Amino acid sequence: MDNRALSSMSTSSTAANADAKNGSLTAEVLSSYDLPYSEAPTCVSLSVNAFTLKTGPPLARHKNRNSFRFSAPSSSMGGSTTNSTATPGDQSSVMEVVAPLRELYKSTATIRVLYADHPPLEATYNLNQLRIHESKWLILNLSQGDALATADDSDEIPPTIRIKMTLKRAFPPEIAAVVGMANAWFGLIDGMEHNAQEVWKATPKPPFDMSKVMVLPAVPILATIVVASPVIAGVVMVGLPFLLPVVLMVITIVAAVLLTGASLFFSTRLGRDHLGAAMAPMVDSLLHSRAGQTLLYDTGPRPTPVSVARQVLPTGMWGKLVTSLMIDLIGSASYLLPVVGEGFDTNGSDHGNDDNTTPNLKYVSFFEELLPFTDIVPSASIGFLAEFGPKLLAKNPEVAEM
Repeated sequence: MDNRALSSMSTSSTAANADAKNGSLTAEVLSSYDLPYSEAPTCVSLSVNAFTLKTGPPLARHKNRNSFRFSAPSSSMGGSTTNSTATPGDQSSVMEVVAPLRELYKSTATIRVLYADHPPLEATYNLNQLRIHESKWLILNLSQGDALATADDSDEIPPTIRIKMTLKRAFPPEIAAVVGMANAWFGLIDGMEHNAQEVWKATPKPPFDMSKVMVLPAVPILATIVVASPVIAGVVMVGLPFLLPVVLMVITIVAAVLLTGASLFFSTRLGRDHLGAAMAPMVDSLLHSRAGQTLLYDTGPRPTPVSVARQVLPTGMWGKLVTSLMIDLIGSASYLLPVVGEGFDTNGSDHGNDDNTTPNLKYVSFFEELLPFTDIVPSASIGFLAEFGPKLLAKNPEVAEM
């Protein structure tokens, strides 16, 4: 994820009127179209749970259609729990309800166009269709009770209202702490990168091409490595049982160096851009899912690790095949340390396979991890075959679309 995304996440965590316990719903009324009455409405109201807010009176009327824009309210309404506000110098009306996000998220908003001498026109919208910190423009059909209202002079065009809704909430403390530390780390790396670039620019450059000079010592070094590699490979093969601790130590050191280098690279601006481009589909899929919204914000019970994993793991046949093979590889890696490796087994009971096709796979995997010397059983691949094998054997045309 790049620094711009993290900065926007940090900004959203301090959203106005959304403290650590409460969220806020903002609704901006753009206009109402094709209203059925010739008289102008008095205002538009927004009702959520026990809160009701109203805009000001109509600001302008369309010259050819019975449509209106509405002005800002004359004063704030409510108190610490509800507000109606307008941006200074702007004629649009923004209504805001502040309440616990969990209550807002499961509520239904009712928007009414009110008249002095006629029944109100209304529309409803379930707020759990919104995504936190993502503004959504809505065009809602207005109705009179159970019947859809139509304008007499609009050729049966139903009346509608245009409204923009946004749910906001600060991050929970643990998420805000992670975002804050990430921003601080990226700021430190950006400063060091900038200083290094300035030093490099100020460093005098040699009058000759260094790449050509480096070829001279590189050739004998590479030749020595190539000539000695068969000898080294033979020694390793013969003495592998005795050299295993040394090999594992070398692998650990190399892996630590590579991991540190990759972490530093992906902390730079260029690395964050590459990482953000590669992970954007997976991150967007998670953030826009029910599990992701619940994980980051208090919209309901916390999601389980399995539900989060199912949002980011592939769902197609080939993606599940690669995932199953990787899980089996990781599971059998305990044999790198005979006997000792059995003590480091972890339970990977849910491999992302469909519970409808392989409901008992998690129990098989549980006993595989529990019993010694059974990690060689490829339970994830078995689950893949149980899910997709019948489809492949049945020559179903739908398999081609997987």
